[in-house]
Amino acid sequence: MGCTPQQQTEIVEDLDYELARLRDTKSDTSKNFFQAMKWLTLTGYYTSEVGATSELHYRVVPGRYEPCYPLEP
Repeated sequence: MGCTPQQQTEIVEDLDYELARLRDTKSDTSKNFFQAMKWLTLTGYYTSEVGATSELHYRVVPGRYEPCYPLEP
């Protein structure tokens, strides 16, 4: 909590580097706290309205919706 923003960035980068190293060695990362927090953060962001629309450019219904389309031969 008392770290400077630069120190906080260094800590997160170190944790991410360690996670990448564990993945490269095929170690079990399923119980790694940083991996869980990173996954939850990314999932939360990309499933939010801001993340889905501004980052992923998600559109709920692409194109035009016509619920009563005639079915004549």
